[in-house]
Amino acid sequence: MMPRQLVVILGMHRSGTSLITKSIELLGYSLGDNLMPAGVDNPKGFWEDLDIVQFNDKLLAHNQMSWDSLLDSSPVVFTKDLQQEALTLLESKFLNTNRFIIKDPRMSLLLDFWSRCFVEADISVYYLTVYRQPLDIAASLHARNGIEVEHGLLLTYRYNRALMTFLGDSVFVVGYRQFLENPLRELSRIAGRIGSVLDNEAAGFFIKDFIDPSISHHEFTDEDLVGHELVFPELVDLAAIMSGMVDGSMQGFDSHLIKYPEPRSSLALSLFEFQVKADFKLKALLKANIQEYDLGNKLLEGAQKQLEADLIDVAGRLSEREDHIDLLVADVSKLVADVALGNEREKEREKEREKEREKERKLQEEHKREVAGYQQHLGDFNRVHNDVLGSVSFRLGRALTYPVRKPVTFWLLPRLKGNNGRLAVVKFIRTCVAKPIVALRMMSPRRVKNFFLLLTDQQDLAEQVVGNYQSEMEKEVLVPDEGVHHHSDQELNEIKLSFPNHENPLVSVLIPVYNQIDYTLKCLASIKQQMPTVTMEIVVADDCSTDATPEVLAQVEGITVVRHQENLGFLRSCNRAVDSCCGDFIFLLNNDTTVHDGWLDKLVETFSAHPDAGLVGSKLVYPNGTLQEAGGIVWKDASGWNYGRNGDPDAPEFNYFREVDYVSGAAILFPRALFLTLGKFDENLAPAYYEDTDFAFSVRKNGKKVYFQPASVITHFEGKSHGTDESLGIKQNQVINQGKFREKWAQVLDEQHFENAEHVLQARERSRGKTTVLVIDHYVPHFDKDAGSRSTFLYLQLLVQSGFNVKFLGDNFFKHEPYTSLLQDMGIEVLYGNYYQSNWEKWLRDHAGYIDVAYMMRPHIAERYIDVVNSLKPRPRTIYFGHDLHYLRLQRQFELHPDDKLAAEKVYWERKEYELFEKFDQIYYPSQIEVDEILARKPNLPVKAIPLYAFDQFEDESPDFISREGLIFVGGFNHLPNSDGLVWFVNEVFPAVLESLPDLQLYIVGSNMPDKIRRLESRNIKVKGFLSDEALGDLYRRIRMSVVPLRFGAGIKGKVLEAMQKGIPVVTTSIGAEGIPNAGTNLMVEDASADLVNCIVESYSDVEMLKRHSIAGLETIAKYFSTDAVLKVIAEDFRMPREKHK
Repeated sequence: MMPRQLVVILGMHRSGTSLITKSIELLGYSLGDNLMPAGVDNPKGFWEDLDIVQFNDKLLAHNQMSWDSLLDSSPVVFTKDLQQEALTLLESKFLNTNRFIIKDPRMSLLLDFWSRCFVEADISVYYLTVYRQPLDIAASLHARNGIEVEHGLLLTYRYNRALMTFLGDSVFVVGYRQFLENPLRELSRIAGRIGSVLDNEAAGFFIKDFIDPSISHHEFTDEDLVGHELVFPELVDLAAIMSGMVDGSMQGFDSHLIKYPEPRSSLALSLFEFQVKADFKLKALLKANIQEYDLGNKLLEGAQKQLEADLIDVAGRLSEREDHIDLLVADVSKLVADVALGNEREKEREKEREKEREKERKLQEEHKREVAGYQQHLGDFNRVHNDVLGSVSFRLGRALTYPVRKPVTFWLLPRLKGNNGRLAVVKFIRTCVAKPIVALRMMSPRRVKNFFLLLTDQQDLAEQVVGNYQSEMEKEVLVPDEGVHHHSDQELNEIKLSFPNHENPLVSVLIPVYNQIDYTLKCLASIKQQMPTVTMEIVVADDCSTDATPEVLAQVEGITVVRHQENLGFLRSCNRAVDSCCGDFIFLLNNDTTVHDGWLDKLVETFSAHPDAGLVGSKLVYPNGTLQEAGGIVWKDASGWNYGRNGDPDAPEFNYFREVDYVSGAAILFPRALFLTLGKFDENLAPAYYEDTDFAFSVRKNGKKVYFQPASVITHFEGKSHGTDESLGIKQNQVINQGKFREKWAQVLDEQHFENAEHVLQARERSRGKTTVLVIDHYVPHFDKDAGSRSTFLYLQLLVQSGFNVKFLGDNFFKHEPYTSLLQDMGIEVLYGNYYQSNWEKWLRDHAGYIDVAYMMRPHIAERYIDVVNSLKPRPRTIYFGHDLHYLRLQRQFELHPDDKLAAEKVYWERKEYELFEKFDQIYYPSQIEVDEILARKPNLPVKAIPLYAFDQFEDESPDFISREGLIFVGGFNHLPNSDGLVWFVNEVFPAVLESLPDLQLYIVGSNMPDKIRRLESRNIKVKGFLSDEALGDLYRRIRMSVVPLRFGAGIKGKVLEAMQKGIPVVTTSIGAEGIPNAGTNLMVEDASADLVNCIVESYSDVEMLKRHSIAGLETIAKYFSTDAVLKVIAEDFRMPREKHK
């Protein structure tokens, strides 16, 4: 039996133990199946066994401790029951494995207990601990749990001291930063330590999918640790020892780790002396906490007295309302009595309905019995019929009557010459006698009707007979969901499809066919299953098919069949059939296709969104799911590419709306009037091939554009009409017509198209001559959740509308929906997914000459990419948009809430931002205040102010404020100034406002809302949380005023601009008004709480004052924050030629 091996991961919380734990799974160790769920603070998982964690919490509680206790108690006390429970727990973890991982930082405090259990259970143990810079841990604890930095440092010392004192140099120390920097090397070290073999390929996949160096949000240095005022010497010494064990500067480790470790190794003894010093500091901290607790008690006593007074007041109010409640109770009692009476009456009606249902059930049962009897009679008849057909007498009689039947036929035929109808009757009767089974299979509604018309001139009788036949033969459509089913003759005659008729259809779906009835049926059935919302008609152009196509199509209701008397070929067949189409648009669709959800609606929407569209094509995929075409490329020699052929149809490069050279005629939409104006398909290219490409070039010559719409997806069984061999049949015309096409469009091809296979990226989207802008931000803009994202989205929209070719790279490379699809619909290629996450630098270098401008945002994002972009040859022009000065915002926050950490962060970002500025050709900030701040320090920097928003829609007039009521606050709560300002407003300003306006309502709207904001809900405060743009727009239309009570921050505030753009007056502070032109006229600005109260109370009821502010705001938005105003500022920067770059 293999020995049981256990890896125990130790260390302080937030030190990186989760990351290391998950990686050890690669070495053949199991994490178990009862893991703690991932959380917001650890989205990739904690990898802690819930049973172990809960038991450790139980152990700590048994010893009057918790994970965040600052003071150690006496050695861990445990009972035999606890030890037995731990042994049982360990046995359960090794039921299905011999190699297990336990990760719980609490175990660092409980090693004396657990080490005994491991020995008792005969488990070989490897101890690993993770070392992370203590200041990093303290900062992370503060961000996650709100734990003060000093508390976090003491906790870190407590955990590390406990495990190092017990294990000493028998523990293997892994460096958190070293692991992030070179995970493969550190995994190899760990594997060697625990005697495992590392699979480098599996490790590579793990590193790619799981490890992100950017997760280390805090990177303090050793110098920071030594010089920090909250750090004590013992912590510095312990950190130095553990750091030395990471880099190998200390002596080697004991290799015999399977033995029970000595509790006092040489290293442990050297560390033990730290304990007395640290305990002294911890006790001093405890004393301070006790004093703070006493002060808190006094405050609570005062609050309790106030609460008692408030309760007395509330009791009085309740007494006053008792009479009103009594009246309500009486009303409710009467209502209950009425409801009871109504229920009794409803029960009586239900009894009557039940009697009717019982009668109906009996009738149905009787009907079923009658049907069963008929089926029995039919079965008896079939058996008799089959017996007759198989009997010797029948076969003998048929043979014996042959001499009689043949002379009779010879005698009748001459006498029926000249009478084709009666001759057909005789032939049919002869077939029925000679081959009855064949005759039955020949039956169809058309043939039945014609047969009776031969016997009689009574049209009504023939119609009645056909109707009876169809009612008997009616069955479900025989078209399968998958693949193409080849129908038997009988199945083809039983096909039943129907489509609605529209008097004035918007679209005519034109399907040219020649034979291949099975594909045609599959196509029609898919249309039936995916009916569009736009009105349409279906026109099938039958090019003189010789299979069952005519008979089968005659049975399909609601379609128009244009049957040519001779085979015209694809091109002429389409030209002829267009004359029978009634729609404003023609959708030309091959019969060897099936359509998918949204196939037609998305194409029609394109013409609404893009008035310059003349021809739009779908994305074509093969039946096996691979891509056939995402738009087409035509090269200078007139050869063509189906772009993306055999690729992944879901890849980003195949899923953004764009202009193309041509789109395959297998699925294209165009205006009927334009098609007629251009003379239809050029019949010089008959019978087929290059007619769609030629038409695309004619569309462009006529001033319109050809677009590829990836949201419309069509499966195409390519080559079913003419095959794929260009040396055979009609397919030969593909080569012939290439020459004709080249001759016809020689000048256009020479001037506008590339040599074969050159400049593919520009060729695929016709971006030759356009300025290509690569926009880099933290992720796809969630424009309805925060002001920064809305600004980015509006600028992306403006760049596209201004003719720029735009690419977007989100630093998390995630396809956020619906935001990614919206950018793709705008024509923006979004680089997302694992490939781009791993190969973004390669992509940049491969396409260096293709990118003209790199537009980056946010300092922590820009710093990752700017050096690579600046190293490209040729180097694109670089532009940085900061949204706000981080260090200025932190400085103002520090002035309001003094804190050493804030001061350190302010210094850090100040250095970071000014280092970035030196690397860019142009710098943007949304307010002149920030520009002046930068120029005061660096007068030569190319920095300018640009509008935060670029609006293209404006209100025509001021709202009717009489019909509106309430205040609104809008803001994303990931941004600290928003929550700080709102809490201050609710606590310090709003109560005083309610004294004058007791019924006033405050609506709070915003994303990422924490519990402390949700708890503000009250009678006068409505907490809405996140609202979509549509829902927020509806709320804005009911609101009288907006409040923006910010106390710190930097830059122009999006929420202020948004309210002004909707004509809503804004009450704000000087911070909220920062950067707004003519703020004194447009906004009501006050900083003191009492002044804000007076401002709101006085202006809320003054409709004329509100109207003046509304009009002034609308004028400011139109003048300074329109798309035209933005373009005046940025156009030159984005179009500047490369050679002007520094």
